[in-house]
Amino acid sequence: MSPAPSPLRIVNTTIWAAPGSDRFAGSVLLEDGRIHSVVRDAEAQPPHAGERVIDARGRLLTAGFWNSHVHFTAAHFEDAAERSAEDLSAAATAMLNRYGFTAVVDTGSELANTLALRDRIATHEIAGPRIRTANGSLVPVGGSPAYLDVPLPEVATASDATAAAVAQFEDGADHLKLFAASFIGARQISPLMAEEALRAAIVEAHRRGRLAFAHPQSLRGVELAVAGGIDVLAHTTLEGGDWPPQLVDQIRTRGISLIPTLKLWRHEMEKARLSPEQTDAAQQIGVRQLAAAYAAGVDILFGTDVGYMTDYDPSEEYLRMAEAGMDAASILGSLTANPVRRFAPDSRTPLLESGAVADLALLNADPRDDVRHFADVALTVRDGQVTWDAAS
Repeated sequence: MSPAPSPLRIVNTTIWAAPGSDRFAGSVLLEDGRIHSVVRDAEAQPPHAGERVIDARGRLLTAGFWNSHVHFTAAHFEDAAERSAEDLSAAATAMLNRYGFTAVVDTGSELANTLALRDRIATHEIAGPRIRTANGSLVPVGGSPAYLDVPLPEVATASDATAAAVAQFEDGADHLKLFAASFIGARQISPLMAEEALRAAIVEAHRRGRLAFAHPQSLRGVELAVAGGIDVLAHTTLEGGDWPPQLVDQIRTRGISLIPTLKLWRHEMEKARLSPEQTDAAQQIGVRQLAAAYAAGVDILFGTDVGYMTDYDPSEEYLRMAEAGMDAASILGSLTANPVRRFAPDSRTPLLESGAVADLALLNADPRDDVRHFADVALTVRDGQVTWDAAS
C-alpha cells in the first residue's frame, strides 16, 4: 500500500459542490482520504506547514466522475495481477484518470483480471478509479456478438440463467449483465433471450441485492428487458427506431437507469463504412431516445463503452448529451449524483462537503460555456491521492 499522502489544499477555485447547487469561490482541504473542509474565500485560512497547495485560479472543482460503462479488455490491462504498476497506472490514466473518472463500472471483461486490477487500485499501488463490475454477459442461444472473438455463455431456460448468475456472483461479480438481444451480423435479426431466462437471472440478482444490466440491442430488446425487471439499460439502440412514449414512461416509472453511449454509434457506423450522412442519421436515433428519456425524467448515467472503443476522449459524448437537451448541471448529475445513488448509496456522498470521500475533478474551464469542458481536466483526485495532474 502506498504511504498516506500529505494533506492537499486546493485554493482559489470555483466550487460546484453538487449538480443543483450554486457555485462559489473557495478552497478545499483534503486529509486522510476525506474532505476535511470546504470554505468560501472570505473564510479561508493560510495553508499549514506540510500541506501541498494547488492554486486552481480560473478553474472549476467538482466531485469526481463515474463512467458507468467501461471495459478492461485491452492488451495493456492483461495479466493485471502481475503486470507492473507503472504500466497499469499509465493505461488507467490514458483511458480514465485524465478525464476525471474516479469510479467506473466494468460491464464485461475477464472477471478475475478485473478483480486483480481493482484490488491493486484499492491499495493505491496503481493510480486508477475505484471499480465495480457488472459481469456475466449472458446471451441468448446463438447470441454471441459478432464483434467479439470469444463465445459468451448462452442461456436457454430459467434454470440455465439462474445457475449462470449464481456462478458469476460466486466468482466475485458485483452485478450482472444480460444480453436481452444480441448483434450477430449486419442484416441479421438479433436473437432475443428467452423471457423466462432473462427474468430468472434478474430475480437471482435481486435476491442477492445486486443490479441487473441489459444490453438491449433493439427496441424489442428494450421491451423485453423492461418487462423482465431490469435495473440498468446499458445502451440506447439503433434497431427499431425511436422508443414509443409508453415504453419511455415504463422505464421511468420502474426506476430503470439509462446509459446512452451515444459516441459508440458513430464508432460502429464508421467501422461499418457508412457515409457521414448515414452515420449522423444513425447516431441521431440514440440522441432522440435520450432526449425522450431525459424529458420524461428517466435516471441518466454517463457511460461511453470505452475500452471497447479505443478512442478514449469523452468530449463527443458530452456534446451529444447536450444535443438531447441535457444542460451542464444534468450532465454533472449523470457523472456524480446519479451513479452514486444507483451503485453506491452507502459508500460516499457525491457532494463536495466536509467528511465526504475525497474524489474530485478539477476542470480547466466551465462546462456551462461548452459541455466538452467536462473532458478538459487539470487534476483528478481519488481518496485524496492525485491520479492525474496535467501539470506534471
